[in-house]
Amino acid sequence: MVVYIHGAGGSASEAEFYREIFSEDVIGLDYKSNTPWDFKEETKVFFEENKDIVLIANSIGAYFAMLCNFSFRKAFLISPVVDMKRLIEGMMRERNISLKELEEKKVIADLSWDYYTFACNNIPHINSIAHIAYGEFDNLTSLKTISSFAKENNATLDILKNGEHYFHTPEEMDFLANWISKYK
Repeated sequence: MVVYIHGAGGSASEAEFYREIFSEDVIGLDYKSNTPWDFKEETKVFFEENKDIVLIANSIGAYFAMLCNFSFRKAFLISPVVDMKRLIEGMMRERNISLKELEEKKVIADLSWDYYTFACNNIPHINSIAHIAYGEFDNLTSLKTISSFAKENNATLDILKNGEHYFHTPEEMDFLANWISKYK
């Protein structure tokens, strides 16, 4: 079975694209969680009952899946968020919010002290053969960060020249199809 986990603002229906590539059943996971701990609770039974899974996970969906420590036959990670701590700190700098202020107020707009401390204490990793697709101009994860993550996790890293975080154009989707076909 192939399971697709969408990113923020995405949907399980995006799994349709991958049905053309795989001969196995492709399921889009329709999750509702906004935090890694809620995602793990929401999906735990599904992943415990289905052990032989090829994972395709996008952005924050990849982050959530990696933090669950489930094992997959193979993992295809598209623009994975691999350093949430750095991402949150960047958002705080952009909004001129200090760590002390976030700690005191606990929640400021879409930033949460609980989420920040969780990100500091829970580093994502992958327990599977993993392949990463990354856009050269990804605005959420630097090339240095994704390269280090790939190396630490023995994952391949394929970079789409002129690509961004969100893969959606025909050229980007062709890249993804070819990338998956290369490693499946």
